This record gives sequence, C-alpha cells and structure tokens, in this order.
Amino acid sequence: MPWARIDDDFYIHPKVRRVWRCRPAIGLHALALSFCMRHGTEGEVPEWFVEDQLPDPGERDQATAALVDGGLWRLKGDSWEIHDFLVYNPSNADVRARRAADRERKRQRR
Repeated sequence: MPWARIDDDFYIHPKVRRVWRCRPAIGLHALALSFCMRHGTEGEVPEWFVEDQLPDPGERDQATAALVDGGLWRLKGDSWEIHDFLVYNPSNADVRARRAADRERKRQRR
C-alpha cells in the first residue's frame, strides 16, 4: 500500500498557515490525502467523502472554502482536487510499476 506524503515544512507553508484559521479544514485535508492514496484517486476528493467526514453543512462549506481559498484544493465539478497532489505523491501508474518491479524482484529471489 502506498503512503501519502506530507512535506516536513507542511506546518509552516503559507497555504497551510492561511487555512489553519479553519482547523477542521486541516484535518479534512490530512484525511483526504490518506483517502486519495488508499483509493488511487490521484488527488481527486469526492463530495461524498467530504460529506462523510464533515456531516454538518456549515462546517463542511467553511472547511472546503478555506481549502480552496488557501490554494490547497481546487473545485473540480462535483468534487475537489488536491493542488499538486501528483507532485508529492506517486501516480497510479507509478504505484503499479513499483509493485510489478517488487513482485519480479521477489520472484527472482525465490
């Protein structure tokens, strides 16, 4: 299973510092990073996921607006996209290639 990456300067990045005023947004962002890697969405965050994490419509609207206004997310139709997700995390193709290489390496060792 691939791991979502968070830069060790995350806490001081200007975008994160702007969004920090809305603390649920930072939690939602971290959960969304994990969700995207687990499900191979390449940074796309579906509306249903956001609704599950923040059931209160007011809190949800405030958090997603903070993420978009802060530049961490972009609105993408009925979902959102984590800005620069594929800059910091491997694509599905990269994950598949790494897994295939790992399988082959293990096969050859046997």
